[in-house]
Amino acid sequence: AVDPASGQVEIANAGHPPTYLLRSGQVQEIEMPSPPLGTLGHRFPSRRLALEPNDVLLWLSDGLIEAVDRRGEVFGFQRVRATLEAAQLGGPPSPEEAKRALLEAVVSHTADGGSLDDDLTVVVLSWDGHGATPDAD
Repeated sequence: AVDPASGQVEIANAGHPPTYLLRSGQVQEIEMPSPPLGTLGHRFPSRRLALEPNDVLLWLSDGLIEAVDRRGEVFGFQRVRATLEAAQLGGPPSPEEAKRALLEAVVSHTADGGSLDDDLTVVVLSWDGHGATPDAD
């Protein structure tokens, strides 16, 4: 749930990769380990965040993390983090810039004959202090 007026966000996790928060040039991984979606009888963890102006939140599918190069090396969490850190070098990235940076890095990682065997989903939310601007692909 997102309250665009106050910047309050409640996120939940059902077996997905961490949520990434880009704030003031830093990348924070918000991890909430949980069973996969569809697991009966389980409660899924949630967390409330107070966004600050120019914060960017990103949610990724595991297809980005699991993309492999020709040697079988996965793109991985460290490359996600490094890509998001680099995307902030000129200041807070727009949702489009953050999404493009990640997708281009994954495509570059697999360009040597690797494979993308799963979906590549990125959902980005930025908050400028006055409202929310989602960008999802």
